[in-house]
Amino acid sequence: MFSRLRLLRPLMQIYYPLWSQHRVSSSLISRKYDVSSILTKLPPDSEVASEVMNFIMHVTVDLMKTRAQDLMGLMERKEREQKDLMETRAQDLMDLMERKEREQKDLTERKEREKMDLMERKEREKMELSKTLTNLENDMKTRTELLLRSKRMCNMRGALEFIRSEIRLWNKPSSFRDPTDNVLMDLIHDATFVSYLKQTCLLNNTQYKDAEKCMGGLYHTVSKRFHGHDNNIEIDARDWSVNEVLSLGGLFNYFRIPYAYYNDRGELASFPFKLAERS
Repeated sequence: MFSRLRLLRPLMQIYYPLWSQHRVSSSLISRKYDVSSILTKLPPDSEVASEVMNFIMHVTVDLMKTRAQDLMGLMERKEREQKDLMETRAQDLMDLMERKEREQKDLTERKEREKMDLMERKEREKMELSKTLTNLENDMKTRTELLLRSKRMCNMRGALEFIRSEIRLWNKPSSFRDPTDNVLMDLIHDATFVSYLKQTCLLNNTQYKDAEKCMGGLYHTVSKRFHGHDNNIEIDARDWSVNEVLSLGGLFNYFRIPYAYYNDRGELASFPFKLAERS
């Protein structure tokens, strides 16, 4: 029996057992199962004492196994909790990274849209500005052409006034107050001028009556809006009809007034009609 107690002692030392004169007490065994008082009444070599000791050893071993299992269960539970905590934290970190990535992507897309909107707005503004500049250029071109035409008409008016003064020198009875168009029409009664104009029309296959009809309205045409002139006389095909161009060229050539001719493209060119020699 004592040999069995020696084998049991290392196991019972884990739970701080007390062994004295066949009395057993352990913190792992409830006091209601304390059999030390019974063991003291048994002979030292009693089989009952041996059975009790075996029972105590088995109970102690079971308690140790239970304690070990509880400890293992606790460790496993702690390990699972630690694992779950790590997985939860890892998932939270992944969610945070995904959220940050989405926010960064949304921010990048928003910035890109704003950039595209800005570029489109700038392009529209550029097109509108270009259109405005084109309109201004066209308007300026039109105004410039009108201004040049005004200048040409003013100069033409001055040339016709010079012709009127020459006619008055020839025709003494005419009044100074007579309209210039009426004075120009007096040329139709001048045999020399009529002969000259008919020869010019013949050279250009033009009807004399058409040229004669234009004579009465030349001064009125150039006097509609403009006053004042300089010495640059220009016959511009864009300002006059074909018969008017012929009549003006004939008048200026007859009175030896120098002039320049511009075609329907506004280019300086030779006078397109043949003019008769003045007798």
